[in-house]
Amino acid sequence: MVEPIPTGALLHGQYTIDRVLGQGGFGITYLAHNSTGKAFAIKELAPSQARREDDDSLAFGDASPDATQMVKRAFVDEARLLQRLKAPGILQVRDIFAENETVYYATDYRPHSQTLEHMLRTQRRLNVTEVADILMQLAETLDVIHKAGIVHRDVKPSNVLWEPSGKVTLIDFGAAREWQADFASSHTILFTPGYAPIEQMSERARRGPATDIYGLCATGYALLTGDAPPSAPDRLSGEVLVDLLAVRQDLDYGLAYALTQGLAIQSGDRPQSIAEWLTLLEWQPEPTSPRAQLDEIDRKLIAIDKLTYSKRQCPECGGTLDEPKPLALLTCPVCQQGKIERRKIEPNLCPVCRIGRLHIHKNASPLIRCPICKWGPLVARTKALPWQQKSYECLECDATFSASKGFVTHEASGECLTWDEWGTRSGRSTQIHVCDGCAAEFDVIQKGRRRQVKPVPTQGLSELYPDEWAMVALGLAPDAGNASCLNCFADYFLEGDQVTLLETSSRDPFHFAELYMGRSFDTHDLRFIAVGKSSGQKGLVCADCGLEVDEDRGLFSVVHATATGLRNLRGEGVTFGELHRAARGLPFDEDIPDLESELGKLIRVCYRDGSLDFDSKNPNTHWRGPARDPDDPKEGEKTLTVTSSEITFGGLLKRETFLLSDFDQIQSDDQTIRLLSDSAEVAFRVTPLDFKVALDSGAVMIQINADDLAARLSNLAD
Repeated sequence: MVEPIPTGALLHGQYTIDRVLGQGGFGITYLAHNSTGKAFAIKELAPSQARREDDDSLAFGDASPDATQMVKRAFVDEARLLQRLKAPGILQVRDIFAENETVYYATDYRPHSQTLEHMLRTQRRLNVTEVADILMQLAETLDVIHKAGIVHRDVKPSNVLWEPSGKVTLIDFGAAREWQADFASSHTILFTPGYAPIEQMSERARRGPATDIYGLCATGYALLTGDAPPSAPDRLSGEVLVDLLAVRQDLDYGLAYALTQGLAIQSGDRPQSIAEWLTLLEWQPEPTSPRAQLDEIDRKLIAIDKLTYSKRQCPECGGTLDEPKPLALLTCPVCQQGKIERRKIEPNLCPVCRIGRLHIHKNASPLIRCPICKWGPLVARTKALPWQQKSYECLECDATFSASKGFVTHEASGECLTWDEWGTRSGRSTQIHVCDGCAAEFDVIQKGRRRQVKPVPTQGLSELYPDEWAMVALGLAPDAGNASCLNCFADYFLEGDQVTLLETSSRDPFHFAELYMGRSFDTHDLRFIAVGKSSGQKGLVCADCGLEVDEDRGLFSVVHATATGLRNLRGEGVTFGELHRAARGLPFDEDIPDLESELGKLIRVCYRDGSLDFDSKNPNTHWRGPARDPDDPKEGEKTLTVTSSEITFGGLLKRETFLLSDFDQIQSDDQTIRLLSDSAEVAFRVTPLDFKVALDSGAVMIQINADDLAARLSNLAD
């Protein structure tokens, strides 16, 4: 971990460090106060691989200057976004500044707050009402920032502050952290297991609101159970989530369902927005009647028979699936026409006139700039022999100096100092960069930065590193990328085999910037990702809905989809027809026998519960078929007819009739049905019947027996 700045240190000339509030693998948060005594929380960009120097500055390890500059930019850009965003549950950003070779931002400080992580350590589990309130506040905050185009990327208990009033605040956004993770392939150490979804372990995967929904639901899961969920990789390996309703019997069905859905391993299986997630809170388990299940299977079988589609029809939205060809290496993914090329950066080009070249001049023993007016040329008035006194005059303010035996006297005041002392007094550096065109001047200050001295800067750019001044000399912002598209002028950072889109100067026709701005990609992978093939494999993509499938020898595997049925096919090779069936929730051919078997079982259940008519023309009839008197084996078969009110047994000439209301018990085995009361008993040995049901998908026949009849009569009595 990086050594924190010591207590009492002064930042930005106004913030005195009181103590460390928290430290993670990417930054340190300090409590500080200004001259009026007002308290602030100061967040310092301090990745774990950085090293604190004796002067409190940070050395960013083995990272290149460009990569270091990029992670600073990501940190500052997000702070600026938050500064403009007025969202509930977000600390207001009050100041952003650079110092100690890193960057900082200052926010309001909540003195009585504690993190949810601290609450978990002390309380283990929170009550359901409190958890629900916390989650609703966080959801409201996330909804606002998502609509502003910001994804938090690191929602977890340690990044949520809770106050005794019940108010919660989301802190420590993770854009810079994620950029470094993508760039350095070190996701596992930059994200917290249990709270980071699987897409944050992958360089290629899309991040979006569903990423934050996972963190939100993982936080809720931890607050309710006392433990974080298993990590996403462990869950992929088979470890399962604890059933929330089994752990917390006081938990509402809807909240349990919403949390479970939000913790789906694959991003596409989760709600895609906070609004969608909130609708899940209303969910209640609804018992599905057997008749409804029967009708649903019937509907699916009809739909399979009627299903038609064209050769390249998208199974999800009906659009057209295209087979995208990967872009040529380093083709701009924004416009898909221009090439990404490194900018031709001239380190010595003057950032003021952008024409002249900067040349180094030594400003020491003697000085070449006047220590009185600080920037006028100081020239020798006369040539003198080595043992003689020398005279110097400023061509700007006319100050004169005489030098003898290592000392220099200002003739107007009589003050006598060495050249080094006069140099320190002037505030100018011992090396000065001077433009041979416009005579602009830059002093070399600490850590190699250059300060513009002449002309006096008017736009806030005064102290920058040489590579930043080189960008200004090209007419760009100091933190501009080192590469750009020659066609649409999109701004990129290019380092080795990694490329990051920083900014676009035009529209985004292929939605690349919308999905991947600020993400670092391997240049080879980018060729596929830019055309919608995030897997890097051959396959099809729908430009309308974003469906992506890989294709291998006529079989298709879903990579990205919105429809639940299609999302369930990830990693499975299926036919094109099966893609269309899955999109509509229809079974595959291999599942039809099981469905037909289930259909027979449901028909029996529906006959028993009375939801299927025995005789469609006579709905009041529940049985009609041959039967015998089990107590008189010599008696031949007669017709047994059962209606809602009575039982008739006999032929045309002789029949017995029994009122069902006279009996209070019904017993059966698969051949005999008995009706009993305190004073009477009748029994019939029935012959099983073929019960034919005409469904829309076709006729289905099952055999029903005495047990089925007894169950139906019992249900009628109830």
